[in-house]
Parts: sequence; structure tokens; C-alpha cells
Amino acid sequence: TPPTVVKFFNPSTINPGTTSTLTISLGNSNEATAALTTPFTFTDTLPANVSVAAIPNASTNCSGSTVSTGVSSVTITNGGIQSGGCTINVDVTSSTPGGPYVNTINIGDLKTTAGNNTAKATANLFVDPFQPPSVVKSFAPAIIGSGATSKLTISMANPNASDTTLITSDMVDTLPVGLTIGTPSNLLLGAGCTAAKVIANAGATTITYQIGGDLPPN
Repeated sequence: TPPTVVKFFNPSTINPGTTSTLTISLGNSNEATAALTTPFTFTDTLPANVSVAAIPNASTNCSGSTVSTGVSSVTITNGGIQSGGCTINVDVTSSTPGGPYVNTINIGDLKTTAGNNTAKATANLFVDPFQPPSVVKSFAPAIIGSGATSKLTISMANPNASDTTLITSDMVDTLPVGLTIGTPSNLLLGAGCTAAKVIANAGATTITYQIGGDLPPN
């Protein structure tokens, strides 16, 4: 009986720059191992816009086989599919929103001593759009006497896996009437903020994070 191929991504939908595990299940209903035949390899090539992750975590339990990865492929070499079947796993990624990115193994791609696969196997990967950043602000304390000071905290969050650069315009926070930045300003920046892009001058009424400032993932 010829071998079978089934594959899936887990999860099937990812955010840009994150990873999904591709699992390829090779079936063998025969009692004997279905050994790979010439060229003694089996390769799955990923679709455009999908690549093997920087840390592939590639593995296989196929009998006597070794697993290797390229930029956009995973390969087992030698060995074969033991009775009951085996699997190949590899982590993949994409930074291009869209999909479905269809990963296909065509009829006849898996060549063994028990024959070649007679059915095509496909798996779909979707990549969500980049997520917008969020901003939360707070005063501590929220109530002060005239001439006293309160610390304003502006917290910016980036839910994406990679840095997002502020490229469209400056982010300007304008204080309400009657408030000014203290003297001294006691400006403190969190990890990842680009110090050269922050303007918060004592006595001013605006705090600016300029174009080009980084917003690291968190």
C-alpha cells in the first residue's frame, strides 16, 4: 500500500514575525518499513512569504532518517516510514500579512519502496495584519495643590513581534490649559525608548516622541 501524507500548521494563524509549527505526518499501513528511494530524500518546500524560523526546532521520528532545513524547506534523508507512520516537525515564520499561504506536497513527491503518495497534501497558513500600538496615560498623584507636582506616565505598547518605528508623524501629547512640564522635568525613559527622539522641556506644554523613535515589542 502506498504511503500517505497529511500536514498542518499549528497555529494556522499567526501575527507577523511569530512562529507556527508545521507538522507533516507520513502514513504507512504496511507491516514493513517503507524506505525512501532515489534520491533517498523527501523535501517539503514552503510557499512564498513563509520561511523556516531562526530557531527551526526541526525533528523527525521517521526510522533511520535525519532532518535538515534550508531557508524555506525541510528535508529528511535516508531511512523511511516505519509501520504505523512517522512525523516531521519544523517551526516556520512569516512577516508578510496575508494568506492563505498554501504549503503543498504533490502526488508522487514521497517516493518509497511501498510506492509513492497518491494524493496531494496541503496546509494553509494565515498571517494577521500588523497590530496598531496603544497608549495609556496616568497622573500620580491625580490630585495636587496649586504649584505642586504630579508625575505623568505615558505607556506605549507594541503587540507585534518586531519593533515598530513611528514613521507617519510625531506623537505629541499636549497638556491641558493650566499645566506645564515641571522645572526640572525629571524626565525618565523606559527601556527601548529612543532618547534622542523625546522632547520634554521644562516649562513647556507638550511632550513629543519624534518620527523615527522605536517602539519595541512588549
